[in-house]
Amino acid sequence: MENIVRVSGRLFSSAAFLLSIASAAVAAPDEDLLGKAQGYPVGSPKTWLYDEKVRVGSFSAVHRVVKQHTLTKPPTASPLPRAATEPVIRYRFENQDATIDDFLARQRVMSLLVIKDGETYAKKLAGTAYGRARIRDILRMASGVPFTEVYDGKDDNFRYSLLRSQKGLIGALRAFGDRTAVAPGTRFHYASIETQVLGALVQAVTGETLSRYLTTRLWQPLGAEADAAWNIVDVDKFESASGGFNAVLRDYGRLGMLLANDGMRDGRQIIPRDFLLEATDWRRHPEAFQPRKATPYFGYGYQFWIYPGDKRRFALLGVYGQSMFVDPGTKLVMVVTAANKTASADGTTLARERDALWRGLVTMYGGW
Repeated sequence: MENIVRVSGRLFSSAAFLLSIASAAVAAPDEDLLGKAQGYPVGSPKTWLYDEKVRVGSFSAVHRVVKQHTLTKPPTASPLPRAATEPVIRYRFENQDATIDDFLARQRVMSLLVIKDGETYAKKLAGTAYGRARIRDILRMASGVPFTEVYDGKDDNFRYSLLRSQKGLIGALRAFGDRTAVAPGTRFHYASIETQVLGALVQAVTGETLSRYLTTRLWQPLGAEADAAWNIVDVDKFESASGGFNAVLRDYGRLGMLLANDGMRDGRQIIPRDFLLEATDWRRHPEAFQPRKATPYFGYGYQFWIYPGDKRRFALLGVYGQSMFVDPGTKLVMVVTAANKTASADGTTLARERDALWRGLVTMYGGW
């Protein structure tokens, strides 16, 4: 059972504990650049992802920028009760001792939460490189299709977004699926478009939107306390499978705890356990996708970044610092939402300090 305590205007919960920002006692980093004096303005569909002056406001109220489908909360939320005492969290960063307050003072963090205790069926893609790839290849981002994603407004990801608004999901996917750089299943290459292919696959197989399908199979069974929303594109009303999913911080925490418990909540298996174990254990993937092979550090499973080492740990990492870290062995979860200066957290010190904080937490509750 997760427990919550409040300290220094912030929320901590432990089990277990949960930590989230309630208010800031000192000035947040770069708050003027991020639009505080203007009340954190909300951008337009063209600016909200790229213009840092509207990033905080837009990320906090994306429903005012783009159209969305809703995942409806269940009648009763799963509990996150308060703990009786506050945990003392410390970590090492750049050869100095640091605390949660140091992390929040240095990084553009919008919220922080810690909780402890074969065949392609999307027939419209037939004849394309995506259609020829196995589902496992797409899950591992290994279709072999070249795709650039640097968030500079000139890359393939930007071109895909334009085509998506003009031709719909399948039309945009087919525009990229006519070329391959390497054989499918042989090399990891991060590309959000691969997740879009998975979204098309789910819709083709189930006949439902992602939002409708996941409402009864995930969002309500995990005990969410609030509705969630998923950005859609007007031309076909399909969700943007690779991003644009919006939920309150504590519900991201509930999702993290579901993953930490191998897909089970209150004796009910919500996500198939065997799938999650295979998705998040580097030993179950070919060498090209293992840690320090897929990337200089992380391995890549089925849409999860996998840590090296004997213990199974994994992460979900998004643009501008959005992230979730999971340690099933200690039932420990950390969620961060942010408005980082660069799309990649590696472009600033955020990635390194976020990793230092996570390592400090894991060491505190069981050892790295």
